[in-house]
Amino acid sequence: MEGEDQEYEFRYGVEDYDLIFPNVYQSGYETAQDKETLLNLGITHILSVGNEFDEDFPDKFIYKTCGLYDDEDEDIKQYFREGIEFIEQCLKQKGTVLVHCVAGVSRSGSMMTAYAMFREGFTFPEALEYVTSRRKKVYPNQGFRKQLEEFEKELQFEKSDEKFQ
Repeated sequence: MEGEDQEYEFRYGVEDYDLIFPNVYQSGYETAQDKETLLNLGITHILSVGNEFDEDFPDKFIYKTCGLYDDEDEDIKQYFREGIEFIEQCLKQKGTVLVHCVAGVSRSGSMMTAYAMFREGFTFPEALEYVTSRRKKVYPNQGFRKQLEEFEKELQFEKSDEKFQ
């Protein structure tokens, strides 16, 4: 149907953020650099998924950085559990977290997809569909997709292992 795909307008710059879960936002770097926007959103924690970011406001927000490039050969899976724990700790403290990379597409999209698998028990395809339904531009690179599939298997194994303990 014409116009259906046009309902979602891609935003760029400071206004480029989306609510993925309650109190969990995803964005590109420009939002993470805008103190006024961060304060207006109630952000308390910032998870930077990349190695090219500074902690712009260390006196105002709690930061965690997962240092990697948006390259198919990068090991993003090594950061999934750290990132998930950071998000969960933020939420337990009744905070609001912003998860970002440069454009809010591949690295932070991968982290949000991993978090959706952990939080909701989704399969990789279900988690990616959920995240992209909230942020249309999410598109993990092929290497990250393979690692998300591996992470799905790890989570399934842990879940089945818990049943026998």
